[in-house]
Amino acid sequence: MKDKKDYEQLRGRSRHRDNSKNATPHGRGKAIWVGVWSVMLVAVLIMLYLTVINPGSSNIFGKKGAGTTNEAAENASGADAFASNDKDSSGADTAANQAHNDGSSNTDTFGSAGTSGSGDNGNGTANDTFSEADGSSISGKSDNSGAEGEDNSKAGSKDNGDNDTAGKQPVRLMFAGDVYLSNHVMDAYNSAGSIKGVVSESYLDDIQAADLFVVNEEFPFSSRGMQAPDKQFTFRVAPDKVSMFKEMGIDLVTLANNHALDYGTEALLDSIDTLDNADIAHVGAGKDLEAAREPVIAELNGRTFAFIGATRVIPVAEWAAGTDRPGMFSAYDGGAQLAESVKAAKQQADYVVVYMHWGIERDEMPNEVQRNIAHNIVDAGADLVVGAHPHVLQGLEYYKGVPIAYSLGNFVFGSQIPSTALLQADVDDSGIRLRLIPGSSAGGYTKKTEDTASIAAFYDKIKGLSKDVGIDADGYVYAE
Repeated sequence: MKDKKDYEQLRGRSRHRDNSKNATPHGRGKAIWVGVWSVMLVAVLIMLYLTVINPGSSNIFGKKGAGTTNEAAENASGADAFASNDKDSSGADTAANQAHNDGSSNTDTFGSAGTSGSGDNGNGTANDTFSEADGSSISGKSDNSGAEGEDNSKAGSKDNGDNDTAGKQPVRLMFAGDVYLSNHVMDAYNSAGSIKGVVSESYLDDIQAADLFVVNEEFPFSSRGMQAPDKQFTFRVAPDKVSMFKEMGIDLVTLANNHALDYGTEALLDSIDTLDNADIAHVGAGKDLEAAREPVIAELNGRTFAFIGATRVIPVAEWAAGTDRPGMFSAYDGGAQLAESVKAAKQQADYVVVYMHWGIERDEMPNEVQRNIAHNIVDAGADLVVGAHPHVLQGLEYYKGVPIAYSLGNFVFGSQIPSTALLQADVDDSGIRLRLIPGSSAGGYTKKTEDTASIAAFYDKIKGLSKDVGIDADGYVYAE
């Protein structure tokens, strides 16, 4: 009875059940109960293994769990790759061929005349005389790199109320327009012995206070290539001068403009390599269309930004990047491909920022082409649109709550820039708030405007060029 007693005690049952007239015969009942106990013991051991010894394998029951540490890391790294599923390179060629046939008034194909009328460039060679903050990171592009991100962006702008803002701190972005290291700029730099001879200290302080500084690089860094034929102004700057960009505090550039290929694809690819080696991110151009349209993803103070560059100004169709052709991300299709890129980037980032090259030189008002493209990309999900190319400042607009700065003009360029500005974009949980910081340039030296009367006159002028926009005494922009 010892065996039976022990068995019955383990099962928690009364001993006298087996003595009833309905009891199973002793030998058979013992075998059955031993079998049941064995099955249950195995089940307990399996659960112990799954829940204590190896909890990562708990998804064998078909419930998708977190997986092991290595699996989670693998999944995270897989999300870093920006997979553009709409690599329709044929659109680039077709769109570029429309440059002279789309019926628009945007006929500004050649030349970006320096404000002095000189097409000089800054590598000092005779054959080229034609006229980051703590807690932040940039997953940038070496021309082919991946990207990472999250998901979706008023203080006079667009409210991204659906964002999870836990742990996110305010971010300050800074933008400037066209930058070209011309002979005037190089002379100013050499005279001072530092970038303080090119950009005033007060402007440099504003740039330093930003988490990210973005400009349009209106030239290639290269000493190679053949000069583009039948082009009024061709620019090129020696690669070692990229150190001036570092001194200026430039973090990211757009290469989508009408000068990046002034000396052909060799010079463009040299420029990309130079920027990569200097740890300066770039958008808008690359070894092929996929690279040209790829965004740079920046993680800043817990907020994720995607930056995209594109151009609506190229001299010839071949400057547009193709499947196997280096070049720029063209928007001659009305911004259709660009809108697709914005939608894709929106899946990776809280905010999508687009830097456009567009418009007509010296025209202070945006044309219909600019407005249409801007509205299209806002409809696609862009949270901020910034522009350049006209070499003068143009007005601002809020479309569906999203700020659009149509042209920031020249920032560092030729001998004279009567009016320029830095565009400050402060991003927090309430949205994106813009501020204009006015300035001017003479003799290759760009300085911040300090006197009150000139500042007030500048804001009045910009308001006059803008649509339903107000600017307060401190330069903060708001929708009226």
